[in-house]
Amino acid sequence: MEEQNNLYDKLKKMIGDKSANINILQEQIDIKLQMKYFQKAKDVKKTLDKAYDYLTEVQKLYDPGLPVEEKQALVCKLASFDKVEYFRALEKYKAHADEDMKAWVTLGLQESRMLLESELLDEKQLFVSTGLGGKGTNLRYFVVLINNDNENYSEVQRELIGKEFAYNIKKNGGELEEVEFEEKFAMLTCLLPIEKPVQEILTNATKECNSFGKFIQEHFLITNVKKMSTHEIKEFLESEAKGEDFNINLDQNDDWNNGIEDIDPELE
Repeated sequence: MEEQNNLYDKLKKMIGDKSANINILQEQIDIKLQMKYFQKAKDVKKTLDKAYDYLTEVQKLYDPGLPVEEKQALVCKLASFDKVEYFRALEKYKAHADEDMKAWVTLGLQESRMLLESELLDEKQLFVSTGLGGKGTNLRYFVVLINNDNENYSEVQRELIGKEFAYNIKKNGGELEEVEFEEKFAMLTCLLPIEKPVQEILTNATKECNSFGKFIQEHFLITNVKKMSTHEIKEFLESEAKGEDFNINLDQNDDWNNGIEDIDPELE
């Protein structure tokens, strides 16, 4: 695994000496949909009529005959203003939205909330979004530990992995949510504070396990984009061995994909 600066250090460098409130997307939303939202929101802002009352169009969101693309654009418009009534309209719509719009309006609500907080608190707002979401100020990660002997983990090894990773993650303010074993892989889902050095924590837990016999490879996989299937893990390892690009477009390092947007009250 390649060395990478802590994401939190990058954020601090990004904001400089200014204070900022970091907002982490809590829900698990497909990263491609998030990128589509950010691009649509950017395009919509270029044509906004700031004097127009977009509340007059809210009922269109409930029209089953209106194309999804038009609903998406309207959500982006409502989310582009620091108006409480627009936020409430989006909040109400989310409770009744079709499944194909729920994730989109969730992103709209996040943007709307950040604009309101930026205006009220006069503080820069940073939005960190990943495919796996988070909990509070913790980011969610999917980790793959590869058996060093290219075989299934034994019952003793499985128990050791569960205990050591749960202990090290909890000690650093995080939570081990899930541990699964398939073939030669141990697949963990965990939450860790954004300011903590993720690679260091996981490396330490791996070393603790390996002190009882070197049964885990030192180089593990970690992503905050999505939970990978056993087939995808094998594909990734095969592609990496051949020096090829992996086909689900993940950067091959600690945090494969982080979406960071910022709202500065001085720029609004």
